[in-house]
Amino acid sequence: MAPNTPVDWALVVEHSALVKNVAGNLLRTLPANSGVSHADLMDAGMLGLIAASRRFDPARGFKFATFAKHRVHGAMFDWLQRSQRDRAALSIDELHPNTLRAPEPDDAQEQANHVGLWRLVKRLPERTQQIFDLYYGQGMSDYQIAPTLGVTAPRVCRIRQEGLKRLRRLARQPEQTA
Repeated sequence: MAPNTPVDWALVVEHSALVKNVAGNLLRTLPANSGVSHADLMDAGMLGLIAASRRFDPARGFKFATFAKHRVHGAMFDWLQRSQRDRAALSIDELHPNTLRAPEPDDAQEQANHVGLWRLVKRLPERTQQIFDLYYGQGMSDYQIAPTLGVTAPRVCRIRQEGLKRLRRLARQPEQTA
């Protein structure tokens, strides 16, 4: 279907309960302290439902509910990923050495955490640091980073995940002095 296809509001209204159902199911799978609200998921899901109504082609033999459920679920996951990346970018961005405005920690403990985490990041492999900078600092997706490094997007994701695991291990170890 063409991108300028009008929204079928009758389908959207008729299937709005689908969005509520998917949002409730997804919310139950998230940790209680995730900071994600039902309303946020509903908003993302409704956008997915609207997009589904534009792209739906009954000639393909699928029921709209089946088609829309995948679009709604995908829209919610995309929103979760973007919001998670935005939250992570805020914390990582504070540590980025090229940031023009360094945050002023409220107390000595926060300053120590800030410096300590930056030291841990500097102990990661250069490629992992580069991926952290592009992903968290500049907000690029794995698919945008992949051509820069000459690897696939899934490989970028694996390197980033391995880097996070390594950071956790490094944080648990006592700092080694040379």
